[in-house]
Amino acid sequence: MNSSASEPSRGCVREACLLSIRAEVGALSNEIRRIAYQLHPSSLDHLGLAVALRSLCNEFAEREKLEVKFAVRKGQARRNHGCQPHAVGRAGSIVADHSG
Repeated sequence: MNSSASEPSRGCVREACLLSIRAEVGALSNEIRRIAYQLHPSSLDHLGLAVALRSLCNEFAEREKLEVKFAVRKGQARRNHGCQPHAVGRAGSIVADHSG
């Protein structure tokens, strides 16, 4: 008799967990879409890597309420390295995960 009384409770807990996971996956999907849109190669071609990365850092700082310092070494601003925007975005995610 005890086990049947706890069954609806377990079902509610599972449903709440699934709803929470669904919300988190949706938020993650939106964040990935936003970053991918911002770092689209055409925007890098028009703005340059330094401008695109500075913008990404500014948005990250505002969103996460953290101070971010961005600097580009002389001569590096003109070079376009395809993996750097991804690395910066991933690094920002790691910092955000461990800062709070």
